[in-house]
Amino acid sequence: MTKIYRQGAIGALLDEYERAIDDLQQVITDISDVELATIVDNKTNDARCKSVQTILSHVVSAGRGYAVYIRQLKGQKIDYPGNIFHQAVNDYKKDLDQLFIFTVDTFKDINENDLEQFDNDKKIKTFWGQVYDIEQITEHAIVHILRHRRQIEKFKILLRGQKSKDIRDRLGIRIEGIQTILSVKDMNASRAFYKDILGFEEVEWGTDDFTSVNRENAGIYLCKGAQGNPGTWIWVGFDGDIFKLHDDLRAKGVKIKQPPTNYSWALEMHIEDPDGHVLRFGTDPNYNEPFLDRPLNG
Repeated sequence: MTKIYRQGAIGALLDEYERAIDDLQQVITDISDVELATIVDNKTNDARCKSVQTILSHVVSAGRGYAVYIRQLKGQKIDYPGNIFHQAVNDYKKDLDQLFIFTVDTFKDINENDLEQFDNDKKIKTFWGQVYDIEQITEHAIVHILRHRRQIEKFKILLRGQKSKDIRDRLGIRIEGIQTILSVKDMNASRAFYKDILGFEEVEWGTDDFTSVNRENAGIYLCKGAQGNPGTWIWVGFDGDIFKLHDDLRAKGVKIKQPPTNYSWALEMHIEDPDGHVLRFGTDPNYNEPFLDRPLNG
């Protein structure tokens, strides 16, 4: 969908204001009711910045306050809004939509020539002591949203990190490793593939029904006729020449499902083992070549 831009300097300010609000709404979309009200910073002396809830209430109130300053400068009799606290993010998203509508309406009788003012006596005098013309206070309003969006992003990390820690503490276990188990039909054929072709080493305790093959810091369990189905996919991150690896494996008769392909996340290729399990070998992408997932324009 083609973006429609508003016209002139006022249009540019409103476009960026709308973008800032849209970005903030995206950031808060997945915040739960519990996360919304949880106190994240209990050390700050600023009551507006203790939780996502208090931040959003402040953002909405301050945003309307900036527009009120402009309206008062133009002679309107209007009071400053207070903070309203909600228990759900969707209510704040609605408030942000209404804030933008209120701001757009504020500019309906303002001309481009009204934006800049060099006489401080004709500027907006804020309660915190700063003096702005209309353009400056609108830019301040936009940056205010950006700053608090960033703060909420940081709060989300802290909230979810604490949640994970609480779960770990409740479970009382320490995970020491996670390893894939592949179901294989012929243990000897699988041994030959992983050991003789890919250079894995087998553990001493391995049997013809269950074993483990390992390389560097990684390993795979092989189970004869159980614990899974053909077609499992495994990511294999490595450091090395993927084209040399490709040529070597192809020469040994390995089925190449996808030759080396440059993506923005990795330069990768896919191969199949004797049971149809897919190994995605990936190394650093080639930033000097186009990415398949990001076609060049024009």
